[in-house]
Formats: sequence, structure tokens, C-alpha cells
Amino acid sequence: TWTMWDQFLLQLEGAGITIVYSAVGTLILVWGIDRLLGFRIKQEEELAGIDHVLHGEQAYGMLNAG
Repeated sequence: TWTMWDQFLLQLEGAGITIVYSAVGTLILVWGIDRLLGFRIKQEEELAGIDHVLHGEQAYGMLNAG
């Protein structure tokens, strides 16, 4: 016989498989992007101001405020 608990465990298993599948896929994408493009800009560019370096803009008028 099929009980409510059997259905619950089957759905719990499906949710767990989905979570693991999504986590592995995300890790593969993150690893690939990090290898190809990288996630960070150079430290000099970061210190100069990311908005100015990437967009040519000044955020809040505080370029090199420190």
C-alpha cells in the first residue's frame, strides 16, 4: 500500500536531488567563469574606484576619497 509517508519521502528525495544537482551545476559555472574571466578586478582598479574604472562614472562624488 502507498501511504502519505511514502509520498512524503519520495518528494523529499526529489527535493534533495534537485538541491544537489543545482549546487553542483552552480559550482561548475563558478569555476568556469573564474578560470575564463575571473571575478575580481585588479587591486589598483579597485582602489581607483570600480565605478570610475568600469563605467567612467563617479559614485556619490567620492572618487579617491580616502
